[in-house]
Amino acid sequence: MDKPFQAYTGDEPYVFVCYAHNDSEIIYPEIDWLRQQGINLWYDEGISAGKNWRAAIGDSLLGASHVLFYISTRSLKSEHCNREINLALDKNMEVVPIYLEEVELTSDLMVGLNRVHALHRDQDGNYQQHLLNALGQSTSNGESREIIKTEDTVTGFQHRLSIGKDTARKLVYATIALVLLVAGFQVTDRFFLQGDTNTIAVNGSALGNSSPASDLSRRTLIDIGATEPIIGPGLNAQIAVSEDGRRLVFLARRPQQLSPQLYLQELDQLEARLLPDTEFGNQPFFSPDGQWIGFADNTGLSKISVRG
Repeated sequence: MDKPFQAYTGDEPYVFVCYAHNDSEIIYPEIDWLRQQGINLWYDEGISAGKNWRAAIGDSLLGASHVLFYISTRSLKSEHCNREINLALDKNMEVVPIYLEEVELTSDLMVGLNRVHALHRDQDGNYQQHLLNALGQSTSNGESREIIKTEDTVTGFQHRLSIGKDTARKLVYATIALVLLVAGFQVTDRFFLQGDTNTIAVNGSALGNSSPASDLSRRTLIDIGATEPIIGPGLNAQIAVSEDGRRLVFLARRPQQLSPQLYLQELDQLEARLLPDTEFGNQPFFSPDGQWIGFADNTGLSKISVRG
């Protein structure tokens, strides 16, 4: 079967594809679709004549942002695939395992991949979206097409609009800037990060107490329980506070999670609640009525109810 396109050789982030040649009829249409989504891909088409094969594979693998590993009976028997994946795991690279069929991993791969969330191509109804989420935003390529999710506020139906990534990125930034302006940058009075301890301090005004004395003295510490700290201080933090000061939404990654997700913390509850389908949900913000949470992800702008 002819290879669908030339492997990426530029300086932008790219994904390394590890697969068995006998699975090409499945793999080639899929990686061609990924390329159409703006993702740069390197696969073994990119080895020029006369170049050292192992050196080419090794250099391309170690330079990748992610590694797609298509798991099948054939790829598990491939010495090349086993060497590539074990090298990626030894280097703590981002490996995305994709099962083409139900097979049992070899003992060494079982140890290496047991901490990684795998995708099941033929069993996941939202497989393509989950695959894009797993690859994250770092694989976007210039002005390729991107799907923006919107929702009709009257009918509740979702619509999909294809626009350029640069345009989408500008739209995201403009919307975030508008939200910050409308809020009057009051978010800085609502919360701040407490050092490196993964706690959020909320002062009295965020809790609806307008007393100046309370603003200076009353704070609530919330343990978000994340293994990785929230990114950035102040306005750059991945945190938002509702207008009534009763809810917090923040981005965090917890143990066994492949990617960071949004969590909603009700200030009268002990534990934060995971918001589903919010992988890579950057720059969250509340709607004016506090009933919706908007965020930017690798598909554009999305929103989710505070009820989940």
